[in-house]
Amino acid sequence: MGRVVGASEVKLLLDTHIWLWSVESDRRISRRVARELERSTNELWVSPISIAEIGVQQRQGRIHIEGSLEDWVRRSVRTSELRWAAINEAVGFEYDRVSLTTADPADRWLVATARIYGLVLVTADEKILASNAVRTLPNE
Repeated sequence: MGRVVGASEVKLLLDTHIWLWSVESDRRISRRVARELERSTNELWVSPISIAEIGVQQRQGRIHIEGSLEDWVRRSVRTSELRWAAINEAVGFEYDRVSLTTADPADRWLVATARIYGLVLVTADEKILASNAVRTLPNE
C-alpha cells in the first residue's frame, strides 16, 4: 500500500504510541509527523483499541498519564480535536484478513481500521511499516 509523501489533506490514524507521544509532547515525534499532526487541513483519528492499550500499559507501570485514563482520553480528544474510528462489523471482517508478522492483536486492529476508513496510519512500528499492509506515515 505504501507510504504517504507530501499530501495536502490527509486523514491520519494515530498508532497508540504516536497518540501518547503527541499528547505528552514527546521528543520521539519526528518533525515531519509533528508538522502533519499540526496541519489544520489534516484530520486526526484514534481507535478505541488504543484506549485499551494505554490502560494496559498504565496498569503494568510502563507509562504514566496524568489523572485517570478516562480523564486523559477526554482531554486529549477535546484538545486535539480527534475523531473516533469506531470498531464495527467491517473492521472486524478486515481484521480477519490482515496479515502481519507481529503477535500484537492491537496492531492488526489498527491496520484493519485504517483500511476500512481509508486512513493513513501514523506509526513508528517497524513491522507495520515493513508489511505494506496499509498506507503509512512513518515517524522517522
